[in-house]
Amino acid sequence: MTYNYRGLWKVLIDRNLKKKDLMSLTGISSSTIAKMGKGLPIRLEILARICKEFNCNIGDILEIEFWGDIVWKNYVLVLILKFYHNLK
Repeated sequence: MTYNYRGLWKVLIDRNLKKKDLMSLTGISSSTIAKMGKGLPIRLEILARICKEFNCNIGDILEIEFWGDIVWKNYVLVLILKFYHNLK
């Protein structure tokens, strides 16, 4: 599962803001920005602060993409094989 923050990046572009501006407006850290850039989850409280600042809903800034069963099973298989290979 990946967390897609394209909606947030679009809001920033529409308002002519940079990620640094987002950090100063909402008080979020650079590590949180990095997590969002990598499609990782962040705390709900942080999402709420962003939504409050931009007067929007979470669905406007975040989309959760679920993997299909086949993709997920292949991903797990690859992880198991990597782990097994590292044991040798």
